[in-house]
Amino acid sequence: MKCLIIGHRGAKGLAPENTLKAFRIGLERADAVECDVRLTEDGLLVVIHDGSLIRRARVRGMVKDFTMAELAAFDAGFGEKFPSLEDVIRLAACSDKTLIIEIKTFARENPRLPAEALKKTLSAFSSLPKIMICSFNHETLKHFRKIMPGITIIATMKKGMSDAEIEKAIDDLSPEGVSVEFRDLTPALAAKIKAGGMFLQAWVVNEDKDFRKVEAMGVDWVYTDFPGKFGR
Repeated sequence: MKCLIIGHRGAKGLAPENTLKAFRIGLERADAVECDVRLTEDGLLVVIHDGSLIRRARVRGMVKDFTMAELAAFDAGFGEKFPSLEDVIRLAACSDKTLIIEIKTFARENPRLPAEALKKTLSAFSSLPKIMICSFNHETLKHFRKIMPGITIIATMKKGMSDAEIEKAIDDLSPEGVSVEFRDLTPALAAKIKAGGMFLQAWVVNEDKDFRKVEAMGVDWVYTDFPGKFGR
């Protein structure tokens, strides 16, 4: 079976990450795009990876302390802006590609709050593109599944987790898919995940040799910063 390609943060290596420009490139060149979302001060979901604004906007402060309108006014790189999740959903809906939404959470944040904000956002659309939800915060995923069943859940594993830790997390959540840092994947772990009826994703693969390695293990989806480089 062909290994499908996910544009990581849209197309992180080809445009400012998590911007509409990056998602347009990713939707053209990949089978899916992935975006990161965080809660804003006014309870909305902005598309950004970091909790701090320093790296992306060169602004001191945390995402959670700004409203969506305030965040949308900042420069996210080369004149691009930070989009809302609604913006990205509308863009993805114009294609037949999959949108993978990664829920980012802050330390000490109630894990239910971003899940509830995501349900509110998705429920506002009369029709949605193909969507999958992932997160390192498995408590958030559990709550999202409870309040919005029927949407595919991917358990993202922290870098450096052992096979035993990954297997325990899978048993605890029972996701449809599992996402693992590609250096942590072994043929035995990949085979066990696939034998359990789950699809397997590897992140973030940018070199041909690494793509060939995970493809040989039967990985179903690969995240890459350079969609179009390989695999299609």
